[in-house]
Amino acid sequence: MIAAVNAAGGSVPPYFVFPGHRMRDELLSGATPGTGGTVSETGWSNTEVFSTYMKTHLVRHLPSRSADSPVLILYDGHKSHVSLGLIEWARENHIVLFVLPPHTSHLLQPLDIGCYGPFETTWIRSCHSFLSVNSGKAIGKHDICSVACRVFNSTLTPVKILSSFTKSGIFPLNPEVIDDLAVIPARSFSRPTPAVSSSTGTLVQDTDDRLGIAEHKKQHPEKRKADKEVGKGKKKSSGTTSLSTSSLLSKGNSAQNKSKWKGPARKKRNAPPPSTTFSDCFSDSATDDD
Repeated sequence: MIAAVNAAGGSVPPYFVFPGHRMRDELLSGATPGTGGTVSETGWSNTEVFSTYMKTHLVRHLPSRSADSPVLILYDGHKSHVSLGLIEWARENHIVLFVLPPHTSHLLQPLDIGCYGPFETTWIRSCHSFLSVNSGKAIGKHDICSVACRVFNSTLTPVKILSSFTKSGIFPLNPEVIDDLAVIPARSFSRPTPAVSSSTGTLVQDTDDRLGIAEHKKQHPEKRKADKEVGKGKKKSSGTTSLSTSSLLSKGNSAQNKSKWKGPARKKRNAPPPSTTFSDCFSDSATDDD
């Protein structure tokens, strides 16, 4: 659905986009007077659909205009809203197209500020009411227009529209409504660019970063101790790896070395104790005395 409102509190009848290849009048059954619609392959708006909406639907509800008194239209910068053909048509019909800055629709677009939120809430409630009244019947494409038009007329009221224009600061014009902090760039994931030494050509860590890391280690001594333990473990593991590699190379150096090399002495496992006899229990000195 495409909607449009003005700073005087008025609204243009809605314009529906249905999925399909041919528009039928049955799709607009139960619609309020002035409602329009079309079809697209996906059911979403595109450049062709938006141009058709502007040239055949919206233009019928615009006030009289001239070169000295044009009409200003504000909308977001979706790619389907900007085309060369639409810009040329707007100039010929004394219409000024103004695209809002990127990522500011929640601050500057009146429909997003105070109209679409109540519309969505009322739409969900109306869908539940439709299901309860019609004994669980699903809402078909021939029922959408009648339900949506009732929701549109009950939520997009002059009071909400005027309030949305006031909150956006568009009319009455009030640049102070939007705080500078609301549009400040996010720095949560920003990382400082490392400097490059002019003499050596190597990356140099910023002084502020080094001070920050040092301050962090002071505040968290257990982290510093853990880092030391990890460093010791890395040194031990690297030494063990180098030794095992060199021993393998020495063993496989040549056949001669292989024949001369003898492995370390191995202890016999579970070796039986030495056997003893009855005569071993007497020492030699005792035998001589006898």
